[in-house]
Amino acid sequence: MEKVESLLERAQSVVGFIQFVGLTVILSLQILMRFVVHKPLLWSEEVARFLLFWLVLNGAALAVKRSRNFMIELFDVEAIKHPLLKGVLQSIPLLGTLSVGVLMVVYGSVYMYYGSFRVVPISRINMLYVYLALPLSGLCIVVYSLGQARVLIQALRSR
Repeated sequence: MEKVESLLERAQSVVGFIQFVGLTVILSLQILMRFVVHKPLLWSEEVARFLLFWLVLNGAALAVKRSRNFMIELFDVEAIKHPLLKGVLQSIPLLGTLSVGVLMVVYGSVYMYYGSFRVVPISRINMLYVYLALPLSGLCIVVYSLGQARVLIQALRSR
């Protein structure tokens, strides 16, 4: 499982880099075409928006892998001495993240289905490819959350 997570993280990092470079190139090209050549590219805004959507969801999944996702800490869990209580309190945000990942897979698949019937007018991109980011990122979040749960369970067993 660790090897799968590692490969997935590397693949997501490379794809995220490519998405970021693509977004930068498209936006730079649009600025050049609009303000220097005075012939704006009609498709660039749509494609940039879709790339940003993919980039954000890809980054959200990577944030879960690297434990950089948002959490509100009401109290210091590390200060709790009882191992079982500490484990239960550490599992609550993990279960929330896992639930969000599952919801993204389920409802993202529904969005993909309905998106397959829509084509964006200017760039002619089928929305299925845009909405594919939801279930894919959700699946990555589920994989990473399960990996973190495995680590938490192993830590509880070793105490």
